[in-house]
Amino acid sequence: MKTKLNTKYTQILWANIVILGGGVGYLVFKKWSNMSYAFGAGVGIGIIEYVVMHFSLLRKQRKENER
Repeated sequence: MKTKLNTKYTQILWANIVILGGGVGYLVFKKWSNMSYAFGAGVGIGIIEYVVMHFSLLRKQRKENER
């Protein structure tokens, strides 16, 4: 059974990705003053965050729906 995230959890997921990816990108840019490093770091962290948060929020949503 493939379940999609509801609107609440989707908003939480994308807010976390934007904040974390942007923050890491900013810190990398401040450290090395290289925009491509910053972009790569932000996207890399964003992908990792998406995968981890998506499954975590999906599990939380399933538990919430079982109640």
